[in-house]
Amino acid sequence: MNDKPRRKRIRLPLAVYSDDSRIFHIIVCTFERRPLFHMDEYARPVFDSITGHLAGTMKLYVASLLPDHVHLLLTPDERDLIHEMRAWKTFTTNTLHKIGVRGTIWQPSFYDHVIRQTEDIGEVASYVLANPVRKGLCEDYREYRYNYWSWKTGGS
Repeated sequence: MNDKPRRKRIRLPLAVYSDDSRIFHIIVCTFERRPLFHMDEYARPVFDSITGHLAGTMKLYVASLLPDHVHLLLTPDERDLIHEMRAWKTFTTNTLHKIGVRGTIWQPSFYDHVIRQTEDIGEVASYVLANPVRKGLCEDYREYRYNYWSWKTGGS
Protein backbone atom coordinates (compact mmCIF):
# COMPACT_ATOMS: atom_id res chain seq x y z
CA MET A 1 0.00 0.00 0.00
CA ASN A 2 1.26 3.48 -0.87
CA ASP A 3 1.25 5.78 2.18
CA LYS A 4 2.36 8.86 0.26
CA PRO A 5 -0.15 11.69 0.38
CA ARG A 6 -1.71 12.43 -2.99
CA ARG A 7 -1.49 15.91 -4.40
CA LYS A 8 -4.87 17.44 -4.89
CA ARG A 9 -5.62 18.25 -8.53
CA ILE A 10 -6.48 21.88 -8.77
CA ARG A 11 -6.98 22.24 -12.51
CA LEU A 12 -10.11 23.72 -13.96
CA PRO A 13 -12.09 21.80 -16.61
CA LEU A 14 -9.91 21.43 -19.71
CA ALA A 15 -12.26 23.48 -21.91
CA VAL A 16 -11.50 26.57 -19.82
CA TYR A 17 -7.84 26.45 -20.92
CA SER A 18 -8.88 26.86 -24.57
CA ASP A 19 -11.34 29.70 -24.00
CA ASP A 20 -10.00 32.72 -25.90
CA SER A 21 -12.30 35.05 -23.97
CA ARG A 22 -10.45 34.46 -20.69
CA ILE A 23 -7.29 36.07 -19.38
CA PHE A 24 -5.05 33.93 -17.19
CA HIS A 25 -2.47 34.93 -14.61
CA ILE A 26 0.16 32.19 -14.77
CA ILE A 27 3.09 31.73 -12.40
CA VAL A 28 5.80 29.24 -13.28
CA CYS A 29 8.54 28.64 -10.70
CA THR A 30 11.95 27.18 -11.21
CA PHE A 31 12.58 23.82 -9.60
CA GLU A 32 13.12 24.32 -5.86
CA ARG A 33 12.98 28.09 -6.55
CA ARG A 34 16.52 27.96 -7.95
CA PRO A 35 17.46 31.57 -8.90
CA LEU A 36 18.61 30.75 -12.43
CA PHE A 37 17.55 33.98 -14.02
CA HIS A 38 19.72 36.31 -11.98
CA MET A 39 22.26 35.66 -14.76
CA ASP A 40 21.59 37.41 -18.08
CA GLU A 41 22.98 34.48 -20.07
CA TYR A 42 20.11 32.33 -18.75
CA ALA A 43 17.43 35.00 -18.42
CA ARG A 44 17.75 36.46 -21.91
CA PRO A 45 16.88 33.32 -23.92
CA VAL A 46 13.96 32.52 -21.62
CA PHE A 47 12.62 36.08 -21.84
CA ASP A 48 13.07 36.05 -25.62
CA SER A 49 11.06 32.82 -25.78
CA ILE A 50 8.27 34.53 -23.83
CA THR A 51 8.13 37.57 -26.09
CA GLY A 52 8.69 35.45 -29.19
CA HIS A 53 7.17 31.98 -28.89
CA LEU A 54 4.47 32.59 -26.29
CA ALA A 55 3.49 35.96 -27.74
CA GLY A 56 3.28 34.24 -31.14
CA THR A 57 0.93 31.48 -30.02
CA MET A 58 -1.14 33.35 -27.42
CA LYS A 59 -2.25 36.87 -26.65
CA LEU A 60 0.46 37.98 -24.22
CA TYR A 61 -0.42 41.10 -22.27
CA VAL A 62 2.15 41.22 -19.48
CA ALA A 63 5.21 39.19 -18.47
CA SER A 64 7.81 39.52 -15.74
CA LEU A 65 10.77 37.15 -15.47
CA LEU A 66 12.27 37.16 -11.98
CA PRO A 67 15.30 35.17 -10.79
CA ASP A 68 13.25 32.13 -9.70
CA HIS A 69 9.86 32.47 -11.39
CA VAL A 70 7.88 34.08 -14.18
CA HIS A 71 4.49 35.82 -14.15
CA LEU A 72 2.38 35.89 -17.31
CA LEU A 73 -0.94 37.47 -18.19
CA LEU A 74 -2.22 35.86 -21.35
CA THR A 75 -5.14 34.47 -23.30
CA PRO A 76 -5.09 31.15 -25.19
CA ASP A 77 -5.15 31.64 -28.93
CA GLU A 78 -4.29 28.77 -31.25
CA ARG A 79 -4.06 25.90 -28.74
CA ASP A 80 -4.96 25.29 -25.15
CA LEU A 81 -2.96 26.93 -22.41
CA ILE A 82 -1.82 23.69 -20.75
CA HIS A 83 -0.39 22.37 -24.03
CA GLU A 84 1.35 25.66 -24.79
CA MET A 85 2.84 26.00 -21.31
CA ARG A 86 4.13 22.41 -21.46
CA ALA A 87 5.68 23.07 -24.89
CA TRP A 88 7.24 26.33 -23.69
CA LYS A 89 8.73 24.71 -20.57
CA THR A 90 10.19 21.91 -22.71
CA PHE A 91 11.61 24.41 -25.21
CA THR A 92 13.21 26.58 -22.53
CA THR A 93 14.57 23.54 -20.69
CA ASN A 94 16.26 22.33 -23.89
CA THR A 95 17.58 25.82 -24.60
CA LEU A 96 19.07 26.18 -21.12
CA HIS A 97 20.58 22.69 -21.18
CA LYS A 98 22.30 23.55 -24.48
CA ILE A 99 24.01 26.55 -22.86
CA GLY A 100 25.20 24.60 -19.85
CA VAL A 101 22.48 24.65 -17.19
CA ARG A 102 22.21 21.22 -15.56
CA GLY A 103 19.35 19.57 -13.75
CA THR A 104 15.64 20.17 -13.63
CA ILE A 105 14.67 23.69 -14.67
CA TRP A 106 10.96 24.09 -13.86
CA GLN A 107 8.54 22.92 -11.20
CA PRO A 108 6.34 20.06 -12.43
CA SER A 109 3.28 22.25 -13.05
CA PHE A 110 2.31 25.92 -12.83
CA TYR A 111 -0.11 28.09 -10.93
CA ASP A 112 -3.03 29.55 -12.84
CA HIS A 113 -5.78 31.99 -12.02
CA VAL A 114 -8.55 33.00 -14.38
CA ILE A 115 -9.12 36.73 -14.11
CA ARG A 116 -12.73 37.25 -13.10
CA GLN A 117 -14.96 39.91 -14.60
CA THR A 118 -15.07 41.56 -11.17
CA GLU A 119 -11.28 41.90 -11.05
CA ASP A 120 -9.50 44.96 -12.41
CA ILE A 121 -7.08 43.64 -15.03
CA GLY A 122 -5.07 46.86 -14.77
CA GLU A 123 -4.43 46.16 -11.09
CA VAL A 124 -3.33 42.61 -11.86
CA ALA A 125 -1.02 43.87 -14.61
CA SER A 126 0.42 46.52 -12.27
CA TYR A 127 1.00 43.87 -9.60
CA VAL A 128 2.90 41.67 -12.07
CA LEU A 129 5.02 44.51 -13.45
CA ALA A 130 5.84 45.79 -9.95
CA ASN A 131 7.29 42.44 -8.83
CA PRO A 132 10.89 43.40 -9.68
CA VAL A 133 10.48 46.65 -7.71
CA ARG A 134 9.16 44.76 -4.66
CA LYS A 135 12.09 42.32 -4.95
CA GLY A 136 14.61 45.18 -5.05
CA LEU A 137 15.75 44.41 -8.61
CA CYS A 138 14.97 47.92 -9.88
CA GLU A 139 13.40 51.17 -8.74
CA ASP A 140 10.95 51.59 -11.61
CA TYR A 141 9.21 48.72 -13.40
CA ARG A 142 9.95 50.41 -16.75
CA GLU A 143 13.70 49.98 -16.07
CA TYR A 144 13.52 46.24 -15.59
CA ARG A 145 14.82 44.50 -18.71
CA TYR A 146 12.72 41.38 -18.17
CA ASN A 147 9.31 43.07 -18.00
CA TYR A 148 7.05 43.02 -21.03
CA TRP A 149 3.72 44.73 -21.43
CA SER A 150 1.36 45.37 -24.28
CA TRP A 151 -1.61 45.97 -22.04
CA LYS A 152 -3.14 49.29 -23.15
CA THR A 153 0.35 50.62 -23.87
CA GLY A 154 1.08 49.36 -27.36
CA GLY A 155 4.31 47.57 -26.48
CA SER A 156 7.07 46.87 -24.02
